[in-house]
Amino acid sequence: MFQLSAEDLSFIRVTVEFADSFDQSLVLNRAVIDSRQVSIGDLFVCLKGESTDGHNFVKSAVTAGAKALLIDTDLSEFVKSQLRNLPPILLLESSNVIFSLQQLAKLRRQRFQGQVIGVVGSNGKTSTKEMLASLLKCRFGDDLVFATPGNLNNHIGLPLSVLAISDLHKFAVLELGMNHVGEIDLLSNISRPNHVIVTSIGFEHMEFFKSIDEVALAELEVVNGMNGGRILYPASGPQLPHLQSIAVKNQVSVQLFELENYCDGKINFQGHNFSLGEYFGEAMASNLLSSVALILSENYMSATQLETCCRQLKPNIGGRLRIEMMGNTVVIDDSYNANPDSFRKSILALREKLKNGRLLCLAGHMAELGHFSEVGHRQVGEDLKKAMFDQVIVCGNTDVKILMNSFSKDKPQHYFADSALLASYIEENPNIISRFDGILIKGSRSARMERLLPTLRKILIE
Repeated sequence: MFQLSAEDLSFIRVTVEFADSFDQSLVLNRAVIDSRQVSIGDLFVCLKGESTDGHNFVKSAVTAGAKALLIDTDLSEFVKSQLRNLPPILLLESSNVIFSLQQLAKLRRQRFQGQVIGVVGSNGKTSTKEMLASLLKCRFGDDLVFATPGNLNNHIGLPLSVLAISDLHKFAVLELGMNHVGEIDLLSNISRPNHVIVTSIGFEHMEFFKSIDEVALAELEVVNGMNGGRILYPASGPQLPHLQSIAVKNQVSVQLFELENYCDGKINFQGHNFSLGEYFGEAMASNLLSSVALILSENYMSATQLETCCRQLKPNIGGRLRIEMMGNTVVIDDSYNANPDSFRKSILALREKLKNGRLLCLAGHMAELGHFSEVGHRQVGEDLKKAMFDQVIVCGNTDVKILMNSFSKDKPQHYFADSALLASYIEENPNIISRFDGILIKGSRSARMERLLPTLRKILIE
């Protein structure tokens, strides 16, 4: 819930229509961009997208209870024509709706008295955000901790997240994502994090970056929005001198972390053993380590309290290294996205889980690798071979054939143009998967590897 005054509206560069309904103090529930999600008291933000335009749905938003509309000035008359015979509603007109949304989020952040913790990095952002939020909720209660819903982490999603923060919250754990230089700078200056966790630096959106060093520089733009506080950064990460330099300018304390003591689902830190709960694998252990290090460094709770909370950790987002028992088969659903680094971690996680089992990888292509695509796909194939997977079946764009060939040219090879065709093949040939002890499903978002799950459940469970 957030409040707007006439002065605020001037700051976010909007003009007000139907001013008789504005009493100098407008209280709004949250900002929403999907009219189907509008509830009473919301601000409906009308965005023009590639395939749809929010201005076409203002009538639905008002009917659902929207208290105000943020609209494009050029479409003002069109919007008003849709609102005839409806109750009066406040119209906030802007020449740049997204900019005004971002300015509104800046205002909200300035007035939030709690702690904002930003999470950035090439891999593990959402999992780390969820882990950290779960630990804080365990200590302080669900009502006092806000976390980015899903992965609303871009130039639109982050402002929406900030505007959903309540004055009752003590903590807000916000995920910041990027695929271009300058994007983290923008998001950090909106969210103004008190502390930051950089989960990892690796191959991400390489069609826009020439090297891992460039990725690191882009992620470290997060310091630009900080004024004091602490940043946790992988000890083996690139650009450490640059980080130290910009941290000094912003009076930020740098704390390096590195996973060293991980065994049997636990990490050892400062003489205490912290369980991964229902999470597993070195990647998740590293995510937990950064969360534990921040919590203890900032004295959010004692080590004993934290040990108890860690034992209760449980994944709650599908598609991110989530384990599911399908009959007698261990299936890891890591279908949400993929790059070479995250693929390697998932491969090792399944092999760690089933040290002697027969393993199958259902691999989709890795998108957004640019000139690193060939090298990246080849590396994943080699990682699968080193982990002694028994078979790989691939789908997606033709780059994934590089992965298949790198794994082995001597074993049976199966390539499909998309995951729907692969799902049909599996359904028609159930024996091809039923003989494995473990199955890893992973690929980029565009590969839509989650479409395989219903077929696997049908074969392995039913």
